[in-house]
Amino acid sequence: MNSNQEQDTMIINFERLSVIAIYEEPLTPIEELIATIMSAIGHVPPGRNIILAGDLNCRLDTTNHRTTELKELMTEEGFTIVNKAV
Repeated sequence: MNSNQEQDTMIINFERLSVIAIYEEPLTPIEELIATIMSAIGHVPPGRNIILAGDLNCRLDTTNHRTTELKELMTEEGFTIVNKAV
């Protein structure tokens, strides 16, 4: 196991799995959030399963530009969103 940490992002790489934990401040522009996510994914060795978790300060139970952009990114990168909006 090894780990990498930048600002409010932590990446832990196991043999076949990588866990990415991200915290984003409220009102962080979506472009910065996407850049943070993509940078973190770039630190994961190819072929690993990834769990992306954290507080992205992006409500998934509303429809707005920020939510749409994040959902599109997750779909494009092959992620499945599993949290339930309350």
